[in-house]
Order: sequence, then C-alpha cells, then structure tokens
Amino acid sequence: MPINFHEQENIGYVIFDDPEAKVNVLKGVVLERLVNILDEARGKKHLRALVFKSPKPGIFIAGADIHEIEQITEPVDGQTKAKAGQDVMNLIEDFPKPTIAVINGAALGGGCELALACTYRIATFDDKVRIGLPEVNLGFVPGFGGTYRLPRLVGLSESLKMILSGKPVDGKKALKIGLVDRLFPQNNLMASVAQFIEDAEHDFINRKTLADKKKKTLNKFLDDTKVGHYIVFEQSKRNVIKLTKGFYPAPLRAVEVIRQNFYTDRTAGLSIEAQAFGELAISNISKNLVKLFYLSEKFRKLSIDGVGDFPIRPVGRAA
Repeated sequence: MPINFHEQENIGYVIFDDPEAKVNVLKGVVLERLVNILDEARGKKHLRALVFKSPKPGIFIAGADIHEIEQITEPVDGQTKAKAGQDVMNLIEDFPKPTIAVINGAALGGGCELALACTYRIATFDDKVRIGLPEVNLGFVPGFGGTYRLPRLVGLSESLKMILSGKPVDGKKALKIGLVDRLFPQNNLMASVAQFIEDAEHDFINRKTLADKKKKTLNKFLDDTKVGHYIVFEQSKRNVIKLTKGFYPAPLRAVEVIRQNFYTDRTAGLSIEAQAFGELAISNISKNLVKLFYLSEKFRKLSIDGVGDFPIRPVGRAA
C-alpha cells in the first residue's frame, strides 16, 4: 500500500511510502485511503496527535498525480477533482487532535497543501527539503487549498512570491517565514517529533500555534492592513503582466483567486480555487506545459542514466 497507519505510544502515524514509485504522489486511490485512515484515527480517542511522514529519502509528497490532471477534459471534472482533494485536507485541518507534517524532503503541490492543512509543520535540516506550490509552471493554480491556507499562514507578500513564481523554499527559509515551526536534524528525528508534540500540546490547548507567534515578525502593514493588501495585490498583478505580457494566464488568475478568497470563509474560498483550477487545467497552455514537463523529466532521466555510458574525454577550448 502507498499509505499506511500505525500507532505508537498514543501517537498515530500516517506513513506515505509507495513501494512502486520513487516518489509519493496524491493519487485518487491514495486520497481515498487517507480518508479511511482519518476516519479510523478519529475514532481512537486516546491518540495525542497524528503525524504525517515518509521514510523515502528526500521525499515527503511530491504532489498530486499529474497523469490524473492531464486526463481532465471539462472544467467541471477539474473542479470535482480539486474539491475531492480539498475535502481530504479539510478533514486533516478539522482533526480533533494536533496534526504534524514531518517534512524530510520535497513537499510540493499537494504535498505542501497537505502540510498546510496540519496544525504544525516541522522539517529536517536536509538540503533536499523543498516546500512549495509549483502549479503555475504547469498552467494552473493550486487546487487542494494552497491559495487559501498559505496566505493565512505566512502572509500575503511571501505567499504570493511562492505561488506566482512556483519556486519552492528550503528549510531555513521556510522557518524564517513561518511556513514550518521548527527544524530538526535527521538523526534521532522521531524522538525530536515526540518532544515537539509535548511542546505543541500546550499551544494547541491554548489555541495558539507556533506559526501564529512567528507572524509577529512579518510586515504588519502589508500583511495585516487593507491598504497593505491592496498594494501587495496591485504590485503582484503588475509584476505578472510585465513578465508574461498577459499571455500566460495561471499566475494572473492566481492573484485574482487569492484576492477573492482572502476575505471569505473556507467554503467559499476553496470553491473559488476549485473553479479556477478546473478552468485552467483544460486550457491548451496547461496541456502543453504538462507535455513539456514530461519531456524535461525524460531528458533529465536520460541524462542521469546515461552519464556512465559514454567515456569522458578532455575537450579543448572552442576559441
């Protein structure tokens, strides 16, 4: 199974480890299994916390299944897929005990969105830790709640930088902006997680997360005033138009989605996101960007696999 559940010392562990793949992805069957696990865990009243982790080196969750997204042909289909993912993330967010994402590598797209739905996020010092929402690079917006939750966690300025560029941040940057709550060394990681849970239980009882505390360091004017919000949105829109000349719709649509859902409740905000995802996922631009992604991955794999196939000879100067 690509996802399993076990408990130890009254802590539940949701383990992502697809035995048939190098990375973990949130396929439809994985999301269905996750719903069952969450239902099971919710019935275990003795659990102190629920931890999401992966034993794969350098991988937490690489994202949603691009093959499934590629098969979307109608906006309503994309909207339905997005809502299915959002519903699972809502179950995590609404879980009655603290939830902790333990990020030991790539947490991208849906993997990042799962982490955002957790009460807390911790990461290792590993150089392979990369957390982000790269969806605009494939021509659509995040669809599992990323546009709704990220701005509320790290503020508008940082979230728009991440979403509009599609570039992930490393562990140190994630800690600085409040995206993760702590960094731990890989050695003795689970003991650190257990200690973190003890520390976090107090904050959870008082309904104040570590990320809330970190938000005091963010730019108050831009992130916490309506005038600041207006400036951030308008500047982001101008930057996108300057870079894309208006021919690349996903980043511009992302600005508008966040502008709309930042002032709504969760239900309305996620609905806005799902609609945008469905409309963009069927566009020719998105389909072509997905094909380009496949080609780049194939070329990267061929380059890596083929390194040992050719003798390396010294090359003289071209001029």
